[in-house]
Amino acid sequence: MAETDDPRTLEGIRQLLARYRMRPSHRLGQHFLIDTKVYETIAGLVDAAGCAWALEIGPGPGGLTRSLLEHQRRVLAVELDPGLASLLRQETKAFGAHIQVVQQDAVASDWQRLAEAASMQAPLAVVGNLPYYVTGPLVAKLWEDALAWKRAVFMLQKEVAERLAAEPGQRKAGVASVLIRYVGVPTIVCSVGKGAFYPPPEVDSAVLVVDRVQAPPVEFSRLRWWVRAGFQHRRKMLRQALSLAPGSQWDKEGWDRHLEQYGISGQRRAESLTMQEWVRLAASLPLEGSETTPQDRLK
Repeated sequence: MAETDDPRTLEGIRQLLARYRMRPSHRLGQHFLIDTKVYETIAGLVDAAGCAWALEIGPGPGGLTRSLLEHQRRVLAVELDPGLASLLRQETKAFGAHIQVVQQDAVASDWQRLAEAASMQAPLAVVGNLPYYVTGPLVAKLWEDALAWKRAVFMLQKEVAERLAAEPGQRKAGVASVLIRYVGVPTIVCSVGKGAFYPPPEVDSAVLVVDRVQAPPVEFSRLRWWVRAGFQHRRKMLRQALSLAPGSQWDKEGWDRHLEQYGISGQRRAESLTMQEWVRLAASLPLEGSETTPQDRLK
């Protein structure tokens, strides 16, 4: 890759795309980072976690890919755009077996199978400058996919990053900010202005790091039901939100009695519950279809 085609600079990305007769796709939400310091920050975060491999989501023309490879990381790049996937293969030939490019939709892909096919070895990182329109599904893969990642480093819309990093019990907390803590601890590392991208988006971004932690002693499916049920009507009291949830077995009074057994007032709202309280509630009832029903547990 020639220095004049370095995708980490504005001049380089323009020349590179022109040479391949390409332009950023509005439909795919392509905004390419052109700040070398931020690239170095992300690559350094992968280094600090001791991850020799990185699964990169949406590498685009390869700015972050290049920084990771220069830091001696091995990269499996998953790119939806066939033109960019072809460009990346061509421009990273010099790195040989250290880079593999797969042209797939990262949202629909099985990350664990991709990692196995590429012979990726732990510890590994998941990284990417995520398109804003698919941020939710891609972040959800962190707890839905079986891939045993150690650290995730994502560039996200700043507002979304702030919500994900919000501690359960804070006003900005929501379904994703609670569920992400089943697998890891999210931290915002830095903010990135809209001028650091080509073309510039309409909003600022932020680099979010999620470090893997041991899952709490409760089934994820149980936690997910409680959190979704509590937040689906987040302005309502918890007892009412739960009574309106799909699969709910009680009215407000029934939920009031159950919550009281676990030291939680039914008059609270979902955003006020801590992670420890969510886990305690998730462990309090089996899911529908289990041998013991919620009614049995209240007898």
